[in-house]
Amino acid sequence: MVFLEIAAEELQHGLLAAGFANGAAAILVHCEGLIRKLWSQLLEDPDEQLPWEAPLIDIARNHYGSRDITVGLGDLFYFQPGHHGYIARKVEIDRTPEGRPEPTPSQFVQGNGSYRIADTTMDECCRLADQLMEALTPQRQQFKECRVTVQRLKYQERYEDFEDLAAMSQNSLARWGRLGFQLDRHRGRLDGPLARKGVSDVMGAMMMLPGLGKLPGWVNKSLNPKQSRASDMRLVERAHSDERYFTALCGTRANVRTEVHIGKQWIELPVGLTSFAVFPGNLAQRAFGLTPTMHRVVHTGQTLPASAIDRRTGNVTLMIGGV
Repeated sequence: MVFLEIAAEELQHGLLAAGFANGAAAILVHCEGLIRKLWSQLLEDPDEQLPWEAPLIDIARNHYGSRDITVGLGDLFYFQPGHHGYIARKVEIDRTPEGRPEPTPSQFVQGNGSYRIADTTMDECCRLADQLMEALTPQRQQFKECRVTVQRLKYQERYEDFEDLAAMSQNSLARWGRLGFQLDRHRGRLDGPLARKGVSDVMGAMMMLPGLGKLPGWVNKSLNPKQSRASDMRLVERAHSDERYFTALCGTRANVRTEVHIGKQWIELPVGLTSFAVFPGNLAQRAFGLTPTMHRVVHTGQTLPASAIDRRTGNVTLMIGGV
């Protein structure tokens, strides 16, 4: 069993938990009407300037950073080869005692104005997250409301653009920062036991030395065959499990794909606009004993004509999660 498929109307306490406990890597929750509605509100509202359409200064003003880039909020520009490669807008929603959504950030700068996601849209996202969280909670345990994250991520159409954006990020750093960026680039090529803190630092430094540079890569490849991919594919986001209770993905894909690791294979995760692909993260393992789903993002290597990909919504993922 790789993927289960259910209708949103079937969601009930413990249903997702049972499916994941029985070996499903992801569960496709069919709810095309809701997805089309959220997609229209969150990706097609002409009044909202999305960060991949915005001037750099607006992205900076909307950035709510963190020492850990993966938990940053607001607008994010993250191109670190071997780790991540996207432009994103991330919002985290708490609820007041009366049940009203309290988003962080509460609004986004747009030139001389600002934009706020409608409360009705945030309510829809919270209702869906609550349904998924209850279904993720095993029947023997009581459902608890969680915070809700709503993320919109844009992946580039051309793989060369990932490299160019990473190079621009690196060149904005001072001398020691550029050296650290290069070290992190090498660390991003390591997996499994070699990716652990400390070990990856030493191995990454070795990869920068003449003569020894190829040795860590050879050892890494022999120890981690699960990271192998077709020669024409390029890794955009390394294999990882999310620090969430659950991740629910939908979106449009042209030449980018999400893959989940099953057995000794990487299998493409169906991501479209008719269902949410739902899988558990690390918080679900700690709270419910469910195995988090290892996944990654790859670029297929295919070059498509510019007219084939919508500049606003092409290669875009809408993610709703519980944290």
